[in-house]
Amino acid sequence: MKCNLFFCINNLEFASVDDLKFAIDELFLTKDKALEGGDILIGNTTESYANRCNFGTYCDLCYANDVLDREYKEKLCILIEQNNAASHTCADLNAIIQNYPTDYNSLFGFKTGEEDIVFNISSWLNWHSDYFIASPPSQATFCSLLQPYFPNLYLNPNTIPASLGSFRNPSYGDVMKSILYHLRGLNDFYYDCFKTGKAGDSACEELENNFKNKELRIEASRDRNDIENLNIDFYDESTNTKKTLYCDLHTKFKQYFEIEAPSQDQRSKRLYFHFPLEGFLEGRVLIALIGAHQ
Repeated sequence: MKCNLFFCINNLEFASVDDLKFAIDELFLTKDKALEGGDILIGNTTESYANRCNFGTYCDLCYANDVLDREYKEKLCILIEQNNAASHTCADLNAIIQNYPTDYNSLFGFKTGEEDIVFNISSWLNWHSDYFIASPPSQATFCSLLQPYFPNLYLNPNTIPASLGSFRNPSYGDVMKSILYHLRGLNDFYYDCFKTGKAGDSACEELENNFKNKELRIEASRDRNDIENLNIDFYDESTNTKKTLYCDLHTKFKQYFEIEAPSQDQRSKRLYFHFPLEGFLEGRVLIALIGAHQ
């Protein structure tokens, strides 16, 4: 997917060095993955080095002070040096920033069309949906490649890949837009509902109500008890903890962006999950299976 990247780095405030590192990692990942084959435009190199954030000029960050370790100094240098013949100047970039004075909270923004400018974390995450629709990951890499773009979800790498195989004619790769839509609904809406005190079932009702008038409805409910296949193991490596959880909460693929009149089998597909658990896998929504109705 071809797009232009605008490296907007002047007068940014970061709450911590970790936030600055996270922003550098975001741009690096975007450059290497999402913008493969695209044009990277970062303005004038000299001006970029002279720009500053609350931790100093980018020249100081790369070569003088010890705010960043060696790995991140090198990453930042690579990004600034990526294209010293860019066609956009810092004046052009500042004009773009002025249109989004409260939303520019990262090192960059980029546009994929005349009006589509990605300017913050949320819009950056959503843009990647288009990338994965155009280039679906394999079953084996599905969880590892998508995980960074769904920070409120945990995608179980031990169960999801095999479950995707139940999508046939079309395959899961042919309905990626619909799968990502369900994941985005849980990441952006269900997670917040649960965190504000809604129980698992109640949050599902809120999810349904929020999406009932959207382009594509998302239905959600809970299955009956004692379905053995819904007892799913999750591992938290940070605490060396294993939990077997009954993942009966699910969204229903009753509609697809890609299929005008889905068959009964296609309408029976489910995304099974468990509500967040405090102190386990960072309190994220736990995604167990994406595929056949259990």
